[in-house]
Amino acid sequence: MDDVAEIDTSDPPIPEMHAMTIAEAVTSARPSVIVFATPAFCVSRICGPTKDVVDELFEEYKGEVNFVHIEPWEMDPLRTGQGFEPVPAMLEWGLCSAGGCSEPWVFLVDGEGNVAAKFEAVVTLDELKQALTPLVGASDVGNGFRY
Repeated sequence: MDDVAEIDTSDPPIPEMHAMTIAEAVTSARPSVIVFATPAFCVSRICGPTKDVVDELFEEYKGEVNFVHIEPWEMDPLRTGQGFEPVPAMLEWGLCSAGGCSEPWVFLVDGEGNVAAKFEAVVTLDELKQALTPLVGASDVGNGFRY
């Protein structure tokens, strides 16, 4: 893809958050932050602020942690006025039910691929750091040592 803005409504988008799939991130032996949020098409109106918090976290941990941003809705139907259609990952992660889908969500996954923490809706930078710090400390960050 030439322009990450085709799949990311953040302003500006962070291309590194689209460099790997969720599967690649959670099997990499590094902690991962998976965020389901759409700043432009948010149903709950809190996706933008939640994504901003994750972006701050990215700036601090980008060398140690994988970050994956997923827009929860298929872009083409939204941009053509056809409505909200969840992306497959929303269904795979159980974020949709008969009553509809919910967003935003932030998942913290440990280096073994287990969900260590999850946050729905509003989350603060301090809450994310508090949950992420032990995962970073217990993970192999690519130098052959476990901290």
